Amino acid sequence: MALRTMQIRFPDDERFPAWRIAFLQYAIAATFLVLLLGYWRLQIFHHRAYLDLAERNRIRNLPVIAPRGRILDREGRILTDNFPAFSVLLMRESPANFTPARLAGVARGLGLDAEDLQRLVERTAKVNMRKYFGLYHINETPVPADAETEWVLRLNEIASGYDAIIVTDYGLGMMTKRLIGAVTHLPLFLAVNTQTNSMNYGFNLITKYPRADYVSISLPEARLAFHDKASGAEDLIKRIAKTVSAESVAITLGSRGVLFLDADGRTQIPALSTSVVDNIGAGDAFLALSSLGVHLRFPRLLTGFLGATASALSCRIVANKETVDRTMLLETIRSLLKSHENGAALRASETAALRKRGTRQFCSTPA
Repeated sequence: MALRTMQIRFPDDERFPAWRIAFLQYAIAATFLVLLLGYWRLQIFHHRAYLDLAERNRIRNLPVIAPRGRILDREGRILTDNFPAFSVLLMRESPANFTPARLAGVARGLGLDAEDLQRLVERTAKVNMRKYFGLYHINETPVPADAETEWVLRLNEIASGYDAIIVTDYGLGMMTKRLIGAVTHLPLFLAVNTQTNSMNYGFNLITKYPRADYVSISLPEARLAFHDKASGAEDLIKRIAKTVSAESVAITLGSRGVLFLDADGRTQIPALSTSVVDNIGAGDAFLALSSLGVHLRFPRLLTGFLGATASALSCRIVANKETVDRTMLLETIRSLLKSHENGAALRASETAALRKRGTRQFCSTPA
């Protein structure tokens, strides 16, 4: 009898292996953990940096080109005319690269004498990446009497709509005695800066203003006002406050910062400029921010700090090519405060380490 063999096929086990399920679970958990860490890094750890980037994306600097042309009054007389002005910046690594032939070409382009330009380059040979000189043409024609009358009437007409007047007197003829009288008699906060330059040296002094609530001038300008070469800034600042009945006075001291005086005392704020490309406009920037601080009754240290920060930023810009905007100012203030906090923390840690080692510091004075 023959036996037959029968093959039986069992269905394949289609269940997913347990180790694969565990691996998939761990992979999903790791993915969510990475996403969670990225979210924490984005929203918490680097929150400030990304917030600043978002603000810069929202705020765009669009240069608005001013229409050029003469400005006339209603009688057709010229109030403002156009003249070329140049600011020259030395961009080469060494002034020796300026050969006589190149200097002669630059002199022809600017309408200067080649020998004068050569002497100027030699005199400033140690200064790199800074403005060498400016060339300006100024219309010094006196202001017509009827135009002066119109300005005074207009000033009195619109004064009630403002809280403060900021006068930057360049000494080029606009601020006449009559206009100064009109400005100083208005019942508004008055901030004044009288600038000294090569075109008004010795003639544009703060003493021509009978009153001011706030004065901001440089140390040479303060010396010229009183014909005093010997007195220190501490003495001059008090004399200015007394002469013009100013509650607050600031004297800028160049690389030594600014001396600030108000009714509560005197403070010297250090210079915050790390690199000076062009100091044109630095005093104007200081006046703009500090005058607002004085008017709003900020503490003098805060007022001086805001003005010094704006002035330091202005020193990085050639010939007012750009403006110091809000974003630039806030970023610089944050950086300065952060550097100050880091320095204070470092000094605190060093002090703690000295105390831990039992080290004492003594200060002795001779008997």
